Amino acid sequence: MSKIDLEVKHTLEQEEAASRLENFLKSQSENNKQLSHAVFEREGRLFRFTAKVKGFKIKGAVAALEHSVKAQVVLPLAARPFKRSAEEILREELQKAVG
Repeated sequence: MSKIDLEVKHTLEQEEAASRLENFLKSQSENNKQLSHAVFEREGRLFRFTAKVKGFKIKGAVAALEHSVKAQVVLPLAARPFKRSAEEILREELQKAVG
């Protein structure tokens, strides 16, 4: 297994950040053609998810904190060569969501 851990700063209220994260995750599950079998679960300001991306099963969590959003994604070993690009894409998308 390989992990992506990242943090994106924001200036929003925590609840607004959580609301934007929820909208972002819903949008990704509906519109991202590379994402399939996506399941998201909200627990307050924490979102847990599982999905398939390009055939690889991933799971993780995203949390809306006071001044940042933290994300952790667990990738299968076979997806390790794509870790860097996946991390860059995730960071960009989270910045758009809470920016």
